[in-house]
Amino acid sequence: MLLLLNATAFSAFESFNIIECYDSEEAERLRNRLSLGETIQIEEDNNQWKYQCVDLVKHLRKDLTDKEFGVPASMFWQKAQYYGLTRGNNPLKGAVLVWKKGKVGTRLEFGHVAVVTKKVLGEKFEVIEQNWKINDKKEGIVSFRPLSFDPTTMFGFVYDNSEKIECEYVPHGINSVATALVIDRSGSMKGEKLEKALQAAKAYVTTMSSDDQASLSVFSERASTELTMANRDQLIGSSLDSALSSVSAHSATNIGAGLEQGFSQLENASADPDSKVALLMSDGKNNRGSWRSVAEKFKTKHWPVYTVGFGKDADEAALTEIAKITGGTYWPAETQNVANVYQVISAHAKRKCILLSVNEPLAPNGELAYQIPVSQGAEHLNVFTNWQGSRLETCLVLPNGQTLTGKQLRRNGGRFVEGQVFQMLEVNNPQPGEWGLEVSWAEPPPVPEQVNIAVSEKTDVFANMLGFRAEYALGEQVIINVQAAELIGTWNKVPLKNVSVNVRIRKPGPEMIRMVQAQSQNWTMYKDVMLDTTRNVKLFDDGAHNDYNAGDSIWGNTFTETDKNGAYLVTTTITGEKQNGQRIERILQGSFQVGPILQNAVTTSQTLQYIDRAQSHIDSNTPYKEKTFSRPVETIERLQGDPLDSINRLLKGTK
Repeated sequence: MLLLLNATAFSAFESFNIIECYDSEEAERLRNRLSLGETIQIEEDNNQWKYQCVDLVKHLRKDLTDKEFGVPASMFWQKAQYYGLTRGNNPLKGAVLVWKKGKVGTRLEFGHVAVVTKKVLGEKFEVIEQNWKINDKKEGIVSFRPLSFDPTTMFGFVYDNSEKIECEYVPHGINSVATALVIDRSGSMKGEKLEKALQAAKAYVTTMSSDDQASLSVFSERASTELTMANRDQLIGSSLDSALSSVSAHSATNIGAGLEQGFSQLENASADPDSKVALLMSDGKNNRGSWRSVAEKFKTKHWPVYTVGFGKDADEAALTEIAKITGGTYWPAETQNVANVYQVISAHAKRKCILLSVNEPLAPNGELAYQIPVSQGAEHLNVFTNWQGSRLETCLVLPNGQTLTGKQLRRNGGRFVEGQVFQMLEVNNPQPGEWGLEVSWAEPPPVPEQVNIAVSEKTDVFANMLGFRAEYALGEQVIINVQAAELIGTWNKVPLKNVSVNVRIRKPGPEMIRMVQAQSQNWTMYKDVMLDTTRNVKLFDDGAHNDYNAGDSIWGNTFTETDKNGAYLVTTTITGEKQNGQRIERILQGSFQVGPILQNAVTTSQTLQYIDRAQSHIDSNTPYKEKTFSRPVETIERLQGDPLDSINRLLKGTK
């Protein structure tokens, strides 16, 4: 039996309150029986009214077993007040939803009650109920369905009397995922590669929600499981550190053996079958056994395998094929960003939108700053930063101008997790609007370091750019994939209607770099430079443009103009309609790099800020408003005199 205690939320967030008290294990057993095709009736025979919806409520809410609610079902609302139970309009897990009496002859003639099993997305929640559906004998049976609160037909939600319930605190509204981590430890992983891969696994586990589960399996010629499937709190600490420290690199590569271990662990996981995934990382070609048959087993279970190609020698073709077969996606990674890639996959597995994903150079005295558009109805805003050494500080700026560090967030109802080379901030029910993100060194390194950033939100729209490599060579092709769908319930993806996916790439170049460095206000030159360096990329969902499978809501194409070193800014705009006709728009920002990241003359952060400023000046309908940050943004060397003269002097190599 679990209970959510009263909690005072940070003033900038929506409040969340009170309870959770019902037999969630019994509800899950009923769900599993239904999935096997059974029809279920509850025959508690309370008050001589067999098969009534109230019976199922009392079957699940054991604290109500000894209470008499009478008939019709709509009486539940009044009786709840009589018994001193808390009532409200917040659909918390375990609460009883009570309908009003409807017209004679309708389904709601006597009202109705159901139990909330989980929050779904936005304003939606799932309930378990009896008598809403009937079997072929016209008998009411147990069923589940998602819905939204309607005050015209519903009274509200009945909680419990918190003074009489033994309780523990449970985070509200986070959907649990079971992940089988499968890591290559063949001989080619020896040294820094294995160290970084295990760091990424540790960050993945420690940033999970408390009700998430994970296991850790490793493979070379053979495979073994170092940590069996368990929840976060059971894994973190000495057992996790001990398991990671015992892993060493040797021998050949048998991907199939590793996947078999992961499959067995997922079979033992107690999570919802729709929330089981594997994360497979390998740095080379499979040279022992076959992986195809076990990939087909994952496909049969509908458990996606997210694959990570670690380094330039990874077998991208095989790993992409495994992802395609199982319904997962492929992600490339390098030693300096593998932890960040794992976090992006974690967000993807939880059906979140990756709003921003960048790899940046950060000077010892530098700062990175971004604007993040948070959607109406977002359940969570999650920020993950990862670096190579020293210590970083991450700060959020709310739409109302308030600043929020990780430690402040932890004290006010959010989550903050910090490791040796990463930080994770998670805000519940964030305000919609434009948030700021600031990243700077708390303990500066002696030289610039690569910093990796991923920002995600959870809504009922699932939209993402799939992974770019950290660095490409001049002239190398770049595959661009964008996934966009609507979420029905917690996990089910359905295509958006009338969808449009537009990708715009802004290429780097000396002219733009000099304009950013000089903060030039020659907007005519700016427009000419942007016209020269901007490319629109048409994407396809036909299975013939590196877009996985036709009609799977993953669009793709190949970009070939990688003729200049530097960061290529990628902006994806997704528009469409949900199944109910509601229009949606999501804007995703990312970048990929040609040449070494640490050799960039300006950061993506600086370029985005300059573009935002320039566009605001050019668009007379949107006057530019200087962005304010909690600390001074990284100083850009400003050249004296007219900006154009400064640029000309730069072109000549003088100041």
